[in-house]
Amino acid sequence: YLGAGGLYLTRATAINCLIINNSASGISVYNACGGAKMSFDSVMINCVISGNSGISGQAGLAMDGHGSTDMGTCWVRNSIIQGNSGYDVTVGDGALIMQNSAYGSVRGYGLTLENCLASPALFVNAGGGDYRLEERSLLIDRGVSAYNPLATDLAGAARVSGSAIDIGVCEYQ
Repeated sequence: YLGAGGLYLTRATAINCLIINNSASGISVYNACGGAKMSFDSVMINCVISGNSGISGQAGLAMDGHGSTDMGTCWVRNSIIQGNSGYDVTVGDGALIMQNSAYGSVRGYGLTLENCLASPALFVNAGGGDYRLEERSLLIDRGVSAYNPLATDLAGAARVSGSAIDIGVCEYQ
């Protein structure tokens, strides 16, 4: 009933997560998000959500409390949510604050964008599973280091290698 194809966060934090190529189906819009669902004050930091699909257009990230008026506020920081087959971000209930992140298509209300980019991430080879940023990506050195407490990225490399942390799961080296 409340599922997602890739990850469901409720009162939790996910850091350096790669949520790719998942799908969700069902008879209800509430279990239709292919990538990730968030609720009740969850946080995503330096994550990538891409290549996911779900029914009713909820493909990437959804924040939907199926009618609940107390979903709290969720945050997406230094993350990339693009390239899903449907809406990349859907907000139905509660408030979603995206900070220093890259996004594609959005739907709903309750979404606040702070220092976000609608620019393509420019992955090295997303189709081949390589979600590192190309040298010409606008997402390099665009994050906020204070959001991420980890010293390394998803690949085990130093988390900050330039003037600031990169947006996404892998630091440009």
